[in-house]
Amino acid sequence: MGTGNLTINLKGIANNWRILDTISADQVETAAVVKADGYGLNAGRIARSLYEVGARVFFVAAAEEAAGVRQSIGDNATICVFSGHMSGDTEMIHDLHLIPMLNSFDQLTRHLETLPGHPFGIQLDTGMNRLGMKAVEWDAVRDTVVSLKPWLVMSHLACADEPENLMNRRQLEVFKDMTDGFGLRRSLAATGGILLGPEYHFDLTRPGIGLYGGAPFVDANPVMRLSLPVIQIHDLTAGETVGYGGSWTAPAPARIATIAAGYADGLLRSISKTGRVWYDNIACPIAGRVSMDLIGVDITHLEENPEALDILSNYQTIDQLAESANTIGYEIMPIDWLKVHAPLCASMIAVLYQALAKFGSFMVDLLSALGEIIMFATRTLSHLTRPPFYPREFFQALLNIGYLSLPVVGLTAFFTGGALALQIYSGGSRFNAPEVVPQIVAIGIVRELGPVLVGLMIAARVTSSITAELATMKVTEQIDALVTLSTEPFKYLALPRVIAGILAGPVLVSVANSIGIFGGFFVATQTLGFNPANYILNTISFLTPPDIISSLAKGATFGFIATLMGCYFGLNSGRGAQGVGTATKSSVQAAAVLILAANFILTVLFFSA
Repeated sequence: MGTGNLTINLKGIANNWRILDTISADQVETAAVVKADGYGLNAGRIARSLYEVGARVFFVAAAEEAAGVRQSIGDNATICVFSGHMSGDTEMIHDLHLIPMLNSFDQLTRHLETLPGHPFGIQLDTGMNRLGMKAVEWDAVRDTVVSLKPWLVMSHLACADEPENLMNRRQLEVFKDMTDGFGLRRSLAATGGILLGPEYHFDLTRPGIGLYGGAPFVDANPVMRLSLPVIQIHDLTAGETVGYGGSWTAPAPARIATIAAGYADGLLRSISKTGRVWYDNIACPIAGRVSMDLIGVDITHLEENPEALDILSNYQTIDQLAESANTIGYEIMPIDWLKVHAPLCASMIAVLYQALAKFGSFMVDLLSALGEIIMFATRTLSHLTRPPFYPREFFQALLNIGYLSLPVVGLTAFFTGGALALQIYSGGSRFNAPEVVPQIVAIGIVRELGPVLVGLMIAARVTSSITAELATMKVTEQIDALVTLSTEPFKYLALPRVIAGILAGPVLVSVANSIGIFGGFFVATQTLGFNPANYILNTISFLTPPDIISSLAKGATFGFIATLMGCYFGLNSGRGAQGVGTATKSSVQAAAVLILAANFILTVLFFSA
């Protein structure tokens, strides 16, 4: 292998989380910070491992980082965004169900205007002067924010890795002064803060670097091994030099191994004079300067020639390597420049578990949604025989669903019947049976294409219209006004539309069947040479009462589904223009899928024998 090999101990990361979790009290929740792609170690994989041991809250730096994490852990966990609600993040925050940690009045305004009702958190600046509202800004908006019940209020310690630093106590007191007495869920401690003691823990802790074996968590399990392959070994005589500038001179005969890594890979040049790599438990000093992709290492004292040397292992942690570079472990951590290998079996198990978890979550969501729809339908139809009745609403709905749908239904049916005749004639000719066109066009249109096309056309035209209308009424509080006037929305808005759909569906199907058969007749007699009288006779003689009954039953069912979905999504839409648009899109998709599923079920019921 010509490049370094980084092995990540996912169990070690999980164990570090467990240890940090036990330091705080049982009522304190322990989150996990997976920003910067999990400190360069693959945020999705790490989040999945931590989720399996109990982590349910994750923090990322920016909304864009959350996509991979959400895909790995599913929807049953919370993802918070440190950078808050940035311009352009609205759709992603909504779609990925993120909680932005709002850090300014501008972000608070943006969030409340674009995503009203969506959860959010607040960041306060207690002295670090990096992110968060200062005391004067917080005082101006505090009462409003408290009334909206933020998911979390947090701040960040500047000197938590220095336990004796007085800044820690000052920030703690400022945080208490800003948040005490308001019943807010609070968080102040990251890894260093957890180690400062219980008074810094509040309701949620946010370990980050400690999960990955970094200071100040001295009891952490090492979680990385970074092996660098040896490309070549040289035998030197005393006085020979190594690398650019001849900065290292052999004091005696020496052996120098050249390993495949350098500053292009993220290793700092400052380790040139003080850095070491390891062969098992034996340290080997770096010889000469770190260059772009090569490093010289003195292996004179080794008894054998190594194939690879470790720069990170149980014998040299990220903080020890950082110390040799006169920096901190955070600067060493983002090492996504190397090919990451986790144990294959663990990876396969994780992938399988993730797939099963996603399938299970999908089935739960699907059954839950179907249950809500059934309850909605039951509630709507329960008003069928109870006054008052609203004939004006019913006839208006019947006009919109039935009469105004005739043009699109007629055109669709005509061209479908004509195309079907051409296809059957072409296919039948291969088997010397082109004369079956009238019979197959008739049964194809009446049994399947007529009802299904009507259902899909109603879904496209009527479902979307009903959803948009009712959702707009909800957004503009017209439905609230109806309730205030003691008018039941289900009876006044949903029931007339649903009944109109049930009655209009069979009529539209009858029209579609007739026009579709005529379309086939027109094409067959005008272009394929069929005798008109024989064509009509074959069509009439081939259709049976069950064909007609099944077609009309499908029409009524599809009309019910299309109007029910429009009412359900319209009355349950989110706020704002985005909520209306999302509800409209979802209603058409749900109606189309349910119509096709119902078509299959009804076909089995009518024709399985």
